[in-house]
Amino acid sequence: MASISITWHTMKDDRVCPVCQALEGFTWTFEAGKKQLSGSLVHPSLGVVWDMTSGSQAHGHRGNCRCNITYIVSLSDLVERIKTIRTMLLEMIPEGGK
Repeated sequence: MASISITWHTMKDDRVCPVCQALEGFTWTFEAGKKQLSGSLVHPSLGVVWDMTSGSQAHGHRGNCRCNITYIVSLSDLVERIKTIRTMLLEMIPEGGK
């Protein structure tokens, strides 16, 4: 299934606050056709922690947070789906290709 995974990262030093430390390594996964990616990342117990337009919202940093997010896009089944569709289409074409 095509998906995007977004992971929270801190600087991993003594200046990292307790809230961001709790978020270190937390990953949100959004699968195509299921959970929709919205304009913010919501942690189950901490609420909105990242806004796509203004960055970190974790406990009021609002632009001063040193944390960041990374993302991984997975298209793992896309090639197989395309092959299946291609096979189905080829089976629908009569002999001689017309």
